[in-house]
Amino acid sequence: MKRINNLFLLSFVGLNLLSCSTNSNMNINKPAIEEEIMSPSIEEEIIGPSIEDEIIDETLSEQVSDFIEKEEEITESEQIKEEDNAQVEVGKEEKYYYFDEKIKIYINPSVQYKNLYANDLGNEGEHMREISIILTDMLIDYTNLVVYANNSYPGLSLSQSVKESNDYDVDYHIALHSNAGGGKGSEGWHSYSSKKLTKSILTKLDEILPYKTRGLKDGSKSLYEIKNTNSCATLIEVLFHDDYMQAKFITTNYYKIAKAIFDGIVSYLD
Repeated sequence: MKRINNLFLLSFVGLNLLSCSTNSNMNINKPAIEEEIMSPSIEEEIIGPSIEDEIIDETLSEQVSDFIEKEEEITESEQIKEEDNAQVEVGKEEKYYYFDEKIKIYINPSVQYKNLYANDLGNEGEHMREISIILTDMLIDYTNLVVYANNSYPGLSLSQSVKESNDYDVDYHIALHSNAGGGKGSEGWHSYSSKKLTKSILTKLDEILPYKTRGLKDGSKSLYEIKNTNSCATLIEVLFHDDYMQAKFITTNYYKIAKAIFDGIVSYLD
């Protein structure tokens, strides 16, 4: 009987151990299953991003590349324009001109905004105003001349600017225009008293323009601005804007043109 009981006890203990072993195995395997569910599959890691993701990435890359190329083109275009237009300070006149006498000068750019340049390159009033602004700044910064200018937009009309020039009682009146009619080169209109000043300006323009000047012309009887201005007056026609190459030169060389006119003025007065 005691032997039977021992066998029964051993059987009971064995069953309990077996049960514990089974439960233990179940508890150990359970987290592994959850971990497998929560972690990305090995297959996904091997395959990587989907084809759709690759297409999106490639499209974005192309868009970024196109954007960078456009930015570089814009930057390069702006640099070329700055260099051609010479509105940067490179080569800016450094010498200061001091004149013993008090000299007053009036700069009067064209206000003819309807005179269009070839190939849609703007108009006469627009470009002469830009040149006039640079010229005015040079005269103020590098001489002791008293400078007046009709530089506001759209500017005084011809009769109003002539009246203003006379009211200021200036010594010199310089009008800036570009020409039309199929010719080439620049020309200067003058009165009897302004012939030498006009020649001095044309001589300096001749050094930087792509065409030889057309010479001096007497405007004392034919041009309103020359006839009605009390001071020593000159009217400069800078190239022909109805010719593409000449119009292009004007629009891309504001500084050079203004500097040549500046040199012509101070050379005459010095």
